[in-house]
Amino acid sequence: MTTPNPVVQDYVRSAQFHLNNAFGMYMQVREQQYESAFVELAYTASQIWDTGIDLLSTIMLLDGLTGLGTSTSRYNYLRYTLNNRYPDIGLRTDWRYLASLHGFQHNLDLPEPRFVEACHQSGELIFNLNGMLPEYLRLADENYRWLRDVS
Repeated sequence: MTTPNPVVQDYVRSAQFHLNNAFGMYMQVREQQYESAFVELAYTASQIWDTGIDLLSTIMLLDGLTGLGTSTSRYNYLRYTLNNRYPDIGLRTDWRYLASLHGFQHNLDLPEPRFVEACHQSGELIFNLNGMLPEYLRLADENYRWLRDVS
């Protein structure tokens, strides 16, 4: 087994950090009415977005890409490379949900049913991206399983 590139490990650690932040904030406000915890849930959304970006960055680095660029270039990589490599997964569809969480963080305008759906589908995207990583880099399922239970 080869030693992983520290930059790759850093992106996985960052993903773990963002998931921990998202989970912690969600747990603090999950019993509140959606409207009264809007800002906290937008923060949760931002951390879920960052997790997806970090995992996608890790995959890109493992594929030998060094200039990761913007979130748009990462989406293009997902759309044209990963989606072609894994056509049955639905990466492009799940990305839209992750992107809606990113929009929520900036616009504070995501209705509760869409937030819940975006969390569930973003969890699916994180699951799929995580599964593309070598086993020694993967996040444990319990780190993102909670996204399925957001209500």
